[in-house]
Amino acid sequence: MNMKQFILLTILFLIGTLSFAQLRADDKFKNDFLDAINRTRQKGCTCGTTRMPAVAPLTWNDMLENAAMAHARDMDRHNYFSHTGKDGRSSSDRIIAAGYKFDGYKSFAAGENIAMGQQSIAEV
Repeated sequence: MNMKQFILLTILFLIGTLSFAQLRADDKFKNDFLDAINRTRQKGCTCGTTRMPAVAPLTWNDMLENAAMAHARDMDRHNYFSHTGKDGRSSSDRIIAAGYKFDGYKSFAAGENIAMGQQSIAEV
């Protein structure tokens, strides 16, 4: 996982236990997911051959969740798996549409993680 890309996170999971008809992730999923991510962030990790230092924890963002779920439903509905939507929009486009604005050095860094076929957060 590339730790540099996380200040805000768009979360997309295509796992068997997650219903795409569900409008929002339940609190247990949110807490379990954030705990797993933040444990890694707290200790740092290695991405390829690059060591990433420990960084601050994330918090859940409902606006990004809505954007992520819409993209997940679109991928499911149209049978594709990509960071680029069938409409040509990127994850950055979806984040901006969710309400974030780029503002020079005050801007945010964002990343998008997608996965398919796993049955649990730990497996992803």
